[in-house]
Amino acid sequence: MSLKIMDLLKKELGFVDFALSKLKSEMKPYEKEYLMQWKEFVYKFEAGKLGDDRVWFTWYALAASAKDWYDTKKEIEKTIRAS
Repeated sequence: MSLKIMDLLKKELGFVDFALSKLKSEMKPYEKEYLMQWKEFVYKFEAGKLGDDRVWFTWYALAASAKDWYDTKKEIEKTIRAS
C-alpha cells in the first residue's frame, strides 16, 4: 500500500477518534441517569427490555453511530497492520 494511502488512513483514525469522543460525551448523561453503559443499553433495547420511550430511541441513535465508528476504526487499524 502506498505511503500516501497509509497517511490518509492514519489521519482518518484521528477523525474516528474525534467522532467517538463526541458520541461518548453525548451518551454520558444517559449512562449516568440510567446507570448502564451504552453497550449494555443497546443489548437491553434490542432485546425489547426497555420499552418504547422516546429517550431510548435518542440514546439508541447515538449508540448505533458509536458502534459504526468503532467498526470503522477496527477496519482501518486492521488495514494499517496488514500493510
